[in-house]
Formats: sequence, structure tokens, C-alpha cells
Amino acid sequence: MQDIQDVYDERGREIRSHGSALFPAAQYSANLSERSIAWHWHDEFEVGYVTQGCVHLDVGSQHVELRAGEGFFINLGVLHAFSAVPGSPGRQNSIVFGSSLIEGRTDSVFWQRYIKPVAAAGSMPAMFFGLQEAWHAEAVRALDGAWCALREQAPEYELTVRYLLSHFLYLLTEHLPEETEDNSGRAMRENERIKLMLRYIQEHFAEPMTTEDIARSAMISASECLRCFHSAIGTTPIQYSKQYRIIKASHLLQTTDLKITEIGEQCGFHDMSYFAKTFREIQGCSPGEYRRQIHA
Repeated sequence: MQDIQDVYDERGREIRSHGSALFPAAQYSANLSERSIAWHWHDEFEVGYVTQGCVHLDVGSQHVELRAGEGFFINLGVLHAFSAVPGSPGRQNSIVFGSSLIEGRTDSVFWQRYIKPVAAAGSMPAMFFGLQEAWHAEAVRALDGAWCALREQAPEYELTVRYLLSHFLYLLTEHLPEETEDNSGRAMRENERIKLMLRYIQEHFAEPMTTEDIARSAMISASECLRCFHSAIGTTPIQYSKQYRIIKASHLLQTTDLKITEIGEQCGFHDMSYFAKTFREIQGCSPGEYRRQIHA
């Protein structure tokens, strides 16, 4: 997997290519016990399901735990993050695909009936699929079929993938939540502010920063910054910056032979006892124990 810093633009949008211009869809398998996926967003839909253990999914201010067999949908341009639930394997399969795979062009019936209603649903940044409702199970079966077809790439697999993802979107359009224009506009403004502030933290994580510094990146007050973080992703800006630094430190512990003190300093921790304490709070073990577990 590419480094976090290598796949985002100046607004925090993921710039990795998913598939190709001819067929804009790609399948992924993630072991979240080894590495979490930090807050980010992209211009494509993301869908997936848990294959083993339990996965923690953050989508804006929604925080859910999904078990094996349960699935998810993340709308266009919506901030999200994934991590394993402590003590659980936390594996998932996902597909990231552009709307053009289904719609063809924006004046088509596919855009009007199946893409536009979903993409424009401001009150539906995400949807989650459990094990009880029949249409939820049908949706996850469609995702699993599409994921397997992408992996195997048998003859005419493109038609299979397009059909199954189209069927999945049809199920969504049949179960869209009601929304108000006021709620939709407020959510969009908040989403854009959060994107700016998260990108500031990701660019300056190795430096000292305050809530005021983060707020200035979105041209809002510190109190509005705190409210926005609490509403959008359920934490404070300083707590998020700590989590992001630990994600970066974990990656360096996995992929380099740097000393733990050097890693701490590169990730903005100049007090090693505070680094160890923060690392344990978030990862459940010390940096040294984490490195030994990864390389065992």
C-alpha cells in the first residue's frame, strides 16, 4: 500500500487511480489489523463488506462496527476512515468505482434513475448492511459477486461487474432516506471545512499545532473548529492529530529500521515518554512491542 502522504492532493482527496478510464473500478482487500486507513475522501463510490473479524468504520460523525458478512456504501466525496476493532482480525474487501461505469453519460437514463438520486442524497453519506434484512443480504451478495468477478477477470467480467454494481445501486435508490434542503446544505459546508482542516493536519503533523492553527486553515474560529470536528467526525482536532501521528509512526515502525526515538521525533513527539503513552493509548501496546509483533 502506498504511503498516506503519496495519495492525497492539497484538499485531502485521494488521487490514486481506481481502475482505468475505460473501466473505472478496482477491488481491494485490506488487513486492518496491520494498518488502519486514515480519514480521506475521493470522487468515486466505495462499497465493501467485512470478510473476517470486526471492522470499525468512521463516516463523518457516524461510527459503526461491522462484523463478518456485513457491508457498507460510502457516497461520493464523503470523508471516511477504517480500522480494526482491538482484538479482532479486521479484514475487508472493497470496490472503488466511478459513476461513469454505470451512467455512461449524464443525460442517460442510468444517470437520471440510479446515479443522481444516490449521489445527490445529502442526508445519506453512507449506508450499512446488516445480517437481518433481506435486501441488505441481497446487496452484500451483489458486492461479493462484483468483487470476485474483478479478482478473477473471467471472460466478460466487465459486464458482470457492471450488472451487479448497477443492481446494488438500484437497491439503494429503493431505500433512500428522506432529507431536507437545510440539512443537506449544512452537511456539505461542514464536509468541505473538515476536508481543509484534515489536510492541514496531514501536512503539518510533525510540527507543533494548536486548535487555532487548524481553525485558520479553514478560515473559521477555534470554537467553530471544535464544533465542526465534534459534529463531523466525533473527536477534537487535537485528538485527531494525535491519532494521525500514531498512524504515521506505526507505518514507520513496520517499514523502516529507524530507531523508535527517531520515529517519534519525525511524527511530532519530542517527549519519548509522551510518545510511548500516546502510542499505547491508541494501539494498545508500546512502539517496541508493536514492532516486535509486526516482525514476529
